[in-house]
Amino acid sequence: MALPLRAPPSAPSAPNSMLRRLFSLATLGLSLGACNPDTAVFVDADLSSAALVLEQSSLSTGVAGTFVLTLHLGPRAGGASEVSLGAFSITDADRATTLVPSLGMTTDPSFPVTVDVDSTIEVTASLAAADNLVEVSAIDALCAPGGVVIVGALDDSLAGGTLDVASAPVQPTGCP
Repeated sequence: MALPLRAPPSAPSAPNSMLRRLFSLATLGLSLGACNPDTAVFVDADLSSAALVLEQSSLSTGVAGTFVLTLHLGPRAGGASEVSLGAFSITDADRATTLVPSLGMTTDPSFPVTVDVDSTIEVTASLAAADNLVEVSAIDALCAPGGVVIVGALDDSLAGGTLDVASAPVQPTGCP
């Protein structure tokens, strides 16, 4: 006489096994959802809201404008970072030719700035035309249909190096 087949005593029953798997998946999902996805352990910088205007007088032409630097440091960083302003310039849209080699600007707040762990700082930069004179030969390139790009460097003390930033292409106003 044959005995009915049964699962060994150590094996969980099918419904119990399924409940354990569902509980494990739910726990894993909750733990992954609780993780902070912000991985900025060094300063992350963004250059946005760029606006440029060519100001011409009978004696000279200069570039004025503004842009915003957003500096962010995530919660996993090892400490605060002091960020210093490096050199900034204006290039053509391809970044192949520098049109205004050294931008003079003021910033609010002034550099250096301290970016604390898990914080974001916005710095507004203002360019005065008198501080950013343009060679006559560069005016056509500044007014080219593809626009221009503001590029620059920031020194990040936490990373111990330079952080490059660039705007999206911007079309200056005031072109002839």
